[in-house]
Amino acid sequence: LTRYDYQTGNYTRIAATKSKVMSVSADGRYLFTRNYPNLDVYDVSNLSSTNDIEPMVFSDFNVSEVLDGQTGNTGAKVLFTMRGTEGFVTLYDAHSNSAVELATPTSLLPRDFRGLGYGAQFSKDDKYTYFTASDDINTNYDVEFDVLRVNNSNPAEVDSLFTLEEGFLIDLFFVMD
Repeated sequence: LTRYDYQTGNYTRIAATKSKVMSVSADGRYLFTRNYPNLDVYDVSNLSSTNDIEPMVFSDFNVSEVLDGQTGNTGAKVLFTMRGTEGFVTLYDAHSNSAVELATPTSLLPRDFRGLGYGAQFSKDDKYTYFTASDDINTNYDVEFDVLRVNNSNPAEVDSLFTLEEGFLIDLFFVMD
């Protein structure tokens, strides 16, 4: 991994790794990479051209991809999702190297949601996370799905905003608040 400075044209070494680059935090301090099944987080705020940086390794859950909207708009937060009966929508904070579970199939009972997370994204102020949930583990366009909003500082506060009937492509969901 290297960082390229457009202004100077210089490269700075970060680390030798097989990790897949996923995203950079909004504050520019952290580089989120996937080193299956872990999240490796590099603090790139104080790079030296001579030594590799050791990442913070977060291994509490199997890391998924980070998609558009899943990196917070402020600070160093990122969303991870997984579908299935053990699925989740989780908020990871690099500043504290900790995660908060925002939603699981159990937390959304009595609905039997198993397909969680497509379209998971932050509100502009990072106060809420929007995500989709369906009864189908594959969350494809053949089933209806709900669009939900959860308060990031109080995961018990979940609102079902609306339901879309089958035929909509769930992976094209995007909120503009």
